[in-house]
Amino acid sequence: MLDDNGVICWSSDGRFSAPSDLVNPSTVVMAFHTACAITETGIRCWGTGNENLLNPPEFSGPVSSLAVGGLHGCVIADNDVVCWGENDYGQMDVPDDLQNPKTVVAGISHTCVLDDRGVSCWGAGAETTGKFPHYSQSNVPANVHAPIAISAGYAHTCAYQGNQLICWSKIQDYLSNPQSIAVGGGHSCVIDDSGVICWDKTNVGTVEIPVALTRPAKISAGYNRICAYDEEGLNCWDSRG
Repeated sequence: MLDDNGVICWSSDGRFSAPSDLVNPSTVVMAFHTACAITETGIRCWGTGNENLLNPPEFSGPVSSLAVGGLHGCVIADNDVVCWGENDYGQMDVPDDLQNPKTVVAGISHTCVLDDRGVSCWGAGAETTGKFPHYSQSNVPANVHAPIAISAGYAHTCAYQGNQLICWSKIQDYLSNPQSIAVGGGHSCVIDDSGVICWDKTNVGTVEIPVALTRPAKISAGYNRICAYDEEGLNCWDSRG
């Protein structure tokens, strides 16, 4: 969590405790075993992830978007997408034809970018074998053409366009005015007019919301955790029930 005092992190084993020397962090993202932040001195990463991921390179231009996957990280810096870490499934092979990239997101072994042309994805899931880690998460559906937001989880990706949430390979087209998307390890959550709705790999609504939320405004998801910010403050729970 990022507040006026800086980055605050917690977990059951303490591995996500934020470094005390972060300089004016503006963005913090986390995935699986690693957390990273955009600071005045560059990208800082911590946790128990791969050493190559925990040591990001220096970037010459300002960083406008940051994503962390299973063993890799990516940023948009000076209008270019740059990735570091492990490239075992091509998740760091950035296409040459991206146009004005705006947002980068990452799953465990895939990467997606929202740019002027729509959504481009690469890495695991370009092959449709149906075996780990290839679950079609890099095959962008043809009906995704003008999204305004994207998010990625363990092995799935979602886009929000035209008042509709599209997740591949799972489509949810009956949400009421979805406003915010969060994708975790094996679950997805949306804030819509009815509140918070979460689902796992099987059915919508199968992830129980154990707390009473009052006008939720923001939501985020980790590997097995979900947090929502409402009028009463921050509420977090385990996606496994």
